[in-house]
Amino acid sequence: MTTVSIRVPDELKQQADELDLNKSEVMRSALAEEVRRRRRQRMDERRNRISALDVDLSDDEIAAAVRKSRDEDAR
Repeated sequence: MTTVSIRVPDELKQQADELDLNKSEVMRSALAEEVRRRRRQRMDERRNRISALDVDLSDDEIAAAVRKSRDEDAR
């Protein structure tokens, strides 16, 4: 696992402490959700670009494009 440090306003840290929040878990969850949201957004943008081309693609061609996109996202 990797360590990631963030800076937050003193007041926000104090409020989190008062609520006894597990700050590490909250940040892991927020970061994971943002990654999912951005990947969905990227896929939507790619889908829209493909749709705009108005080209008929076979199921195999679509599957290959999806695999390629996933491979690129994994890098």
